Amino acid sequence: MNETPLIIRSALRLSRNLRGIPFPHRLNDVQKVRLTEELCDKICRVMPLSVLSLGTLNQAQLYSLAERQIIESEHAKTPQGKAVLQNEDASFCININCEHHLEIVAFGDGASLTDLYQQVRAADELLERLFPYAFDDRFGFLGPSPEGIGTGLDATIVLHLPALRENRTLLRTEEYLTRLGFAIRGCYGKGNEASGAFYQLSNRLTMGLTEEDVLRNLSAVALQLTRQEESAENALRGTELAAECMRRTGGVLMRLRSITLEEAIVLLSDLRLCGSLEMCNPVPTRLLRILLERIQPATLLNANLECMSIQELDTRRAELIRTSIALSSI
Repeated sequence: MNETPLIIRSALRLSRNLRGIPFPHRLNDVQKVRLTEELCDKICRVMPLSVLSLGTLNQAQLYSLAERQIIESEHAKTPQGKAVLQNEDASFCININCEHHLEIVAFGDGASLTDLYQQVRAADELLERLFPYAFDDRFGFLGPSPEGIGTGLDATIVLHLPALRENRTLLRTEEYLTRLGFAIRGCYGKGNEASGAFYQLSNRLTMGLTEEDVLRNLSAVALQLTRQEESAENALRGTELAAECMRRTGGVLMRLRSITLEEAIVLLSDLRLCGSLEMCNPVPTRLLRILLERIQPATLLNANLECMSIQELDTRRAELIRTSIALSSI
């Protein structure tokens, strides 16, 4: 897939469970701790990864992992007997005894599914030499829920689709994608909201498909969505809607001293769109992805290593955005 600023990030998750051992939700805390220690010890002997024992982390550290989508938020609430193995920048992780015994996770900027797949497959082949996987000749790799049976591969692409949301095309597209076996939902906001028009596109089906099928199908859908968004954005050029977006963005940046999370996500969305319409300097996609992670409350709190009030978090968030945008314009 060609590089496009509309694709913010790609992620792959490959789930594996061990033959002859109950799934994690059926293990008690003592069994989880024992199994986690054994898995971490064996994996770290062959992979240069650091160990994060979730039960030893504070709330900010746990929820920062959830905000960065390394773990699900439910595991931040019940961390006992679970662990995350990660490389230096947390772009590659192995979750231990969360939903699955093993979950290999890899993140990349932009449209990077092919590179991530090579990375995940290499790790999977190495782990398979260490542990016997739960596998059925008919159904494929086994898991605790029907959605995880088959390839065990969950691929995700994060897209920015403000123009498609504005012209309401996305409402019709969501239902169509669901019928095809894909899911598209907002990355931020409550319920079905999509703050900033950032959307997460992922596969819902793994049974009966090869891993290559999953990646090829998801990439094709993402490509179609980006083409539609590019066309819709071109239609916005010279409109009052585009001018209002630029006025709103410029006004916020001029007085940016404190900003809530919701306001920050909308600001970054407007900046990306205005840059695409050549109304201001474009924000690099990598910087946009980094800021969307670092402005989250637990991640912001964890990075500053101090207790802060909501007002102090809003001030620090504004400082981070203001400084980052200024440096990117040099």
